[in-house]
Amino acid sequence: MFRKFRQKLKDCHQHRKDSRYWHEKIASLLSGKENMPADYEKEIKTFYKQYGLNVSTQWHKRYLDILHMRDVRFIPEDLFYVDIEPRLNNLIYRDGIDDKNMYDLLFKARGVRLPDTVIRNINGYWLDENYELLDPAAAIKLCLNEEKLIIKKTVNSGGGNNIIVLRGAEITGENLRQVFSQLGGNLVVQKLLQQHKLLNEINPASVNTIRIITIMLHNEVLVVQSVLRMGVGASYVDNICAGGMAVGITNKGTLKEYAYDAQNKKQPNHLTTGFLFKDVCLPHYKNVESIAKDMHKRFAQFRLISWDFAIADTGPVLIEFNLKYQGMDCFQIFNERPFFGELTNEVLKELFGKKTN
Repeated sequence: MFRKFRQKLKDCHQHRKDSRYWHEKIASLLSGKENMPADYEKEIKTFYKQYGLNVSTQWHKRYLDILHMRDVRFIPEDLFYVDIEPRLNNLIYRDGIDDKNMYDLLFKARGVRLPDTVIRNINGYWLDENYELLDPAAAIKLCLNEEKLIIKKTVNSGGGNNIIVLRGAEITGENLRQVFSQLGGNLVVQKLLQQHKLLNEINPASVNTIRIITIMLHNEVLVVQSVLRMGVGASYVDNICAGGMAVGITNKGTLKEYAYDAQNKKQPNHLTTGFLFKDVCLPHYKNVESIAKDMHKRFAQFRLISWDFAIADTGPVLIEFNLKYQGMDCFQIFNERPFFGELTNEVLKELFGKKTN
């Protein structure tokens, strides 16, 4: 009994700590902006009160400033990360699954295409693509046979961090040992992916990926959001926090008219190549949806999952999936609508209950 009480105190402290972080974040984002309109603030408070929630309206003010839109169903970021995501996903199971070195075991048997692995390091041990043990010299030798390599951390990574690309003369034993030392254990070395020619037109320097978010609700898997993320300039990674940009995708698989850059400015075309986004049909998009929905059913401990797919000429290639910190704020901007869209009332009612006056 004492252990349960102590855990409750710990959870309560963590809740206050997380809430404080998100409130401080939005306060910094809104610095110097005009006040929220009183009538809109009242509408927001009334909407969330029916679910027993007293939310800050500052996040709605952020979307009003950027999108010039009013919608009470926008989800405040602190509410999402502190109260919604932990209710949807059993995060105690995350560490055992959210490891890119496990993807071959989790997905390949289901026919999902993944980037080609050259070698991997798990807990300090070197292994080949088939999980056969290697000594360090043999691991280096396998890499030296390749023309283009991407090396990345497999755990506790995100935002395009800890990703290194080597090409041609850069692939030497000395460089590889230096990169491995820099990244530490738990990494994967993969062959560089050749993306679909249309995605290459958008920006050839980066692998441009579709992020699609799915939710398990009412005994089915549904798509919540999807966007195309693109690198800018010579950057290989496509993450917004690394200076990239993103454009929303319609349920028909076509791009919306405007993308948003890292400063949340609307852009009708790509900042580097000038590629126009409006109504462009993404290849293999329906296959991406189908794979994400099908795979999600195998991870029922996590009701909300973000999937990142590259697109090759032959179809989708799963790059990674995310079970926590899924970029909710960005998606409400990129797709210019509330995160859960028409599902908002259903999700809130299930998670918090509907209160009666």
